[in-house]
Amino acid sequence: HSMQYELALEATPRVVEAYRARGDLWGAAESGVYAGLALFCGRPDGAARDLAGVMQLAERLGHHDASLVAKWFWAVLAAARGDLRQAEREVEDAWNFGETHQLTFVFPTDTLRAGIAYLRGNLREAERFFSYRKHPLTYLSGSAESSLFALWAESKDPRASDAWAQRRWKLPRAGQLNSVGEWTALERSVVGLAWMGRKEEVATLRPLTEELVGTGVWVSRAMVPFQTAAGIAAACAGDWSAAEEHHLTAIHQADTAPYRPAQPMAREWYALMLLDRNGPGDAAKARDLLSEALAMYESLEMPFHANRTSAKLAAL
Repeated sequence: HSMQYELALEATPRVVEAYRARGDLWGAAESGVYAGLALFCGRPDGAARDLAGVMQLAERLGHHDASLVAKWFWAVLAAARGDLRQAEREVEDAWNFGETHQLTFVFPTDTLRAGIAYLRGNLREAERFFSYRKHPLTYLSGSAESSLFALWAESKDPRASDAWAQRRWKLPRAGQLNSVGEWTALERSVVGLAWMGRKEEVATLRPLTEELVGTGVWVSRAMVPFQTAAGIAAACAGDWSAAEEHHLTAIHQADTAPYRPAQPMAREWYALMLLDRNGPGDAAKARDLLSEALAMYESLEMPFHANRTSAKLAAL
């Protein structure tokens, strides 16, 4: 899976040039926007560089669908840089653009808008947009519903239990290619169940989380590190060594790319793993990690996450 994803990313510029060479600017704009996928694979700067020209081309041609996809990526790029206020403005602009032009593919903007609202700590707005409209069956199916479940679980909302019991989203199947929606549903299911303390159920998903990190994708559209999900699952299965390796990799990836909202999230989950393991020195290390995470959350203006981390520190 990882190799196929990398090949697709590497091929995108060549496909764009091929379209340009034969004078098909419409096709060049349509293909070029997917250079933005690189931002989820540790290359946000490369995505920004390649998208800029394609965005101008799509706008000049009046290719509204390509413009909308580019606007999605531009909003996520702002989030990756840690400018969540700008990300909020960008995604609202994308949403309004899709609504104004009555684009069929506007519905993924609902989920993206909800994800950025979640990062900003606006949980009511996140809930509203996760369930804003009925989505058609596409490769993104399952993203919104599983994300709403995880939001409820993380905020200790009692509706999470019913959402999990009545879930309709599909999880990936082992050993085959799966959709973005199915992979997203897996990560959101792991995180939601972990917040609910349902470790045995998380542990059963561990093999799939190993395949998830094998896709080569580093973060979700909401800037959640996929290595973190694998670390959570490994810890729930009692494999502390593997869990620690995943959490350290998540921190390294978040710091390297960089993905600024992912940096404190990766540290928070590693700290929670250390507290759960409770070995020699784990509590002191966890306290340091939570302190780092808190400072980052406050700097990024992520009040929901900051308040939770602050309460956890106070309880230690």
